[in-house]
Amino acid sequence: MSSPVTQKTISRDPATPLSTNIHLLNWVEKMAALTKPAAIHWVDGSVEEDEMLKAQMVESGTFVKLDEKLWPGCYYARSHPSDVARVEDRTYICSLSKDAAGPTNNWEEPFAMRRKLKELFDGSMRGRTMYVLSFSMGPIGSPMSQIGVQLTDSPYVVVNMRIMARIGAPVYAEIDKDYKRVVPCMHSIGAPLDFPAQWDPKLGIHVT
Repeated sequence: MSSPVTQKTISRDPATPLSTNIHLLNWVEKMAALTKPAAIHWVDGSVEEDEMLKAQMVESGTFVKLDEKLWPGCYYARSHPSDVARVEDRTYICSLSKDAAGPTNNWEEPFAMRRKLKELFDGSMRGRTMYVLSFSMGPIGSPMSQIGVQLTDSPYVVVNMRIMARIGAPVYAEIDKDYKRVVPCMHSIGAPLDFPAQWDPKLGIHVT
């Protein structure tokens, strides 16, 4: 039997930017104008925030909280059979040279793909929250680590990235030093609240 969930909040305004990097701020503003979310949430990576997002997903039915005595801190998440990390025939490398994509990858000219993505992302987050999620693949501050910012309308992505990478406030601090390339990433579940349910583009795009 699952445990009851109480409504959780965080002690800050999540719409307040956690970075002063003008390039990041401008990009977030530009992408918000394109995707048209109902709200923007800057992810700080705290335990408090993580618990709030999990509680929201339990309330919405995305998560089922498992028995705290048997499975402490664990949740059950179900997805559609077609919901996979990527679909091979719809994953593209968008380099200026087709040869740079390699012989085993799908290639698309980057400017043509940008036009296609702009159409797909137009209004894609309408009615939802856009999460600004900074991440570091590797220890924060390491010369070997790569840092990036992902914009997503999926709280499920946020709580999973917290497991897979370093996220939140410490990464913004690195970004504000403005010494390393920040990889911009866009993700949407592709189902704004006023879009038809059958709208289902699964695309994985790498622009080099």
